[in-house]
Amino acid sequence: MDPARNKDIQAGVIRRIGGWILGLTVAAAAAAWAWRGGLSALSVALGGGLAFFGYRTHIRVVDRALQRQEGRGALWRMLLRYGLILVFLYGMIRLSFFDIQGFLIGLLLPAAAVLIEAAA
Repeated sequence: MDPARNKDIQAGVIRRIGGWILGLTVAAAAAAWAWRGGLSALSVALGGGLAFFGYRTHIRVVDRALQRQEGRGALWRMLLRYGLILVFLYGMIRLSFFDIQGFLIGLLLPAAAVLIEAAA
């Protein structure tokens, strides 16, 4: 297989998975709104947004590693992601303002996006 064509296929898959994450976040937030209300929908949206941020960060880290570039900025973004997850989880547990189940569902949306892309 032609390496240039292979790179185009990989770029398309990466782009579609990102689109699936965003689409699933909107759909899951709408379902959460209808099923459990606005706070649950907000929690799903926060989790999905953070999951998308993490997905994009992992893509950048892998690209820089494959190109043997210094990835210090991407490393800090990855650490920022995990820090934000911890802050949100602490706030949810301590304040009981957000729905932790919705947040965790949002964080797991990339797994569903990969499964959808694999089945397509």
